[in-house]
Amino acid sequence: MIRNMVTPEFTISQDNNHVYINVQAPYCNISRSEVHADRYVFLFMIYPYHLRLRLPGRIYKIDGMNGSFTCETGEFNLKFGKEIPGEYFPNLKKIKNSIQPHCDGANTHRDKELDEILMSFEETPPKTYAFGFAGKIKKDFRYIGDEFPLVFELLEPERFSSCKRHKIRTKYENRKFSILKHVFDSVDADLLQPILNAVAPWNEPDFDANCDFTEDEKSILWELPKSHYILNKQERQEVFLTLVDILYACCYARRTTTINEDEKDSSFPINKLSSTFTCFCTFKNMREVLKACYRRVQSFGVHTNFELCNKVKEDVATLLGKGKKPVIKFLIQAYEIINSGADGRYILNQLYVGDYLIYLQKCKEEHFQKLAKSVFETEVQKWDLDMNLYLTEYIAKMYQRTKTQGRMTELTLSLNDNKLIPRVSSRLRQAHDEEEEDVENNLATAASSEAAHNDTSDESPSSNPRQKHTRGPHSPDEPVMTGFSQWSMKNGTCLGVKMEITEVIIVGKV
Repeated sequence: MIRNMVTPEFTISQDNNHVYINVQAPYCNISRSEVHADRYVFLFMIYPYHLRLRLPGRIYKIDGMNGSFTCETGEFNLKFGKEIPGEYFPNLKKIKNSIQPHCDGANTHRDKELDEILMSFEETPPKTYAFGFAGKIKKDFRYIGDEFPLVFELLEPERFSSCKRHKIRTKYENRKFSILKHVFDSVDADLLQPILNAVAPWNEPDFDANCDFTEDEKSILWELPKSHYILNKQERQEVFLTLVDILYACCYARRTTTINEDEKDSSFPINKLSSTFTCFCTFKNMREVLKACYRRVQSFGVHTNFELCNKVKEDVATLLGKGKKPVIKFLIQAYEIINSGADGRYILNQLYVGDYLIYLQKCKEEHFQKLAKSVFETEVQKWDLDMNLYLTEYIAKMYQRTKTQGRMTELTLSLNDNKLIPRVSSRLRQAHDEEEEDVENNLATAASSEAAHNDTSDESPSSNPRQKHTRGPHSPDEPVMTGFSQWSMKNGTCLGVKMEITEVIIVGKV
């Protein structure tokens, strides 16, 4: 049995000399298709679809007449000859009725935490919502999404409104936020200098924004369907804001992977760091989209440095400022990287990137300039992300100072073991000296302000039965915290972290 494949919808018809099989296979990878006809057996394989039929009569492939494919609908029209001309094939309708579209096999690659979050947002009764480029797709994505567990976090986007998609996304990002990764990224910030100092090709002095498309680029554009989009004002705004989200993920991948000359790996960060690609999100304003971009980097980026986030934002703004042609050329590069990526990421081109390559060609230059200006002028601060990054900086600062003073043996071991044991409090206390109290007070005040803001979110510890509320010393039997995303501060004490200028006590969640 073929596991983890979808049985597509299909129809069969015949005339005196031929059998016609129509297969509905949207979002397939046409470059990897296989169609076989061997006497009584018809076999159709193209990821993620598999169809095998046993016919009541013998058929064969007609040389030079295998069929046609309609890109817009994903429809294959296949034509085969009958070995015995004039033979009637009985019960073709029964063959159709006996095979129902389904997905074989359970998805073993999904994150259980993500599935728990999705279950908590189920709607009763269910409604159907649009997704894809400009929200133009309203098909049932259920069987298709199951075949791309490493591409999408939402496998059934039609079940969730835009608001709920954002809630699911932020809740999952909070779960995946790791304090330890941020501590070490802060401590090892010097190692990121080659990435931070890298210059995007469109920022080079000799960059030509009016350079003609290459033959390969023209070939990709010509292969796209000739579509026409009629969008209202709100849809146009959503399309351009979503473009920023996609470009941000692409620019992050370019800056962090090309430095290691391994562009093939770029398809993963392009996919994972885009809220559009993973959760089918749409946005209402520029601050919302940039906040989502920064949060994805903090939770899933290979480097979580906040300065890097700002650098990538600058890359996006300057690219948009160069105009339409450089943006399209850059998206063509992303299109090729995604097509060659693993885990079926080519589907992202069919849902989004291909449509952008068609639509942007017809856009006015002024749209790109306005978008660039909006990206430049929109600033994102650490406290905007609701991730308590100032607390992370505080811990990193104390860890680095303790390490510098040679009293870091036990603390280093604890961090490497993903555990912050009670003695970290005394270690941090020893690391303080008088002249740094003002700096630490400022950090604590910023952390208090940010964490108090988080009290209003549905991630607050008071609404989470898994979170232990503690104001006193840490007990050796209590669990360990791996993220700050669910902490809040009251009366100078952060639940889970006691802030007394000279002391930080890590408590945690179950």
